Amino acid sequence: MDAELAAKLNELDAKIEEVRQSSHKMQRYFQITFWVTIVFFVLPLLGLVYAVPKAMNSYTNSLNVEDMQGFEGLF
Repeated sequence: MDAELAAKLNELDAKIEEVRQSSHKMQRYFQITFWVTIVFFVLPLLGLVYAVPKAMNSYTNSLNVEDMQGFEGLF
């Protein structure tokens, strides 16, 4: 009975080790997915927070005819 019990325990230890390795791989996969999401989604979103107002300001300034040089004689 002891040899059978030892064999079962060794089998369970092997299965536990497989589960541990699998969970470690899953953890690594989720970490990589997290950082890829940050790099390719959040950082460009933060860039847009800066770029859109700057572009809008530039666009509205270009529409302001009074500030354009060279058109003083027309108006």
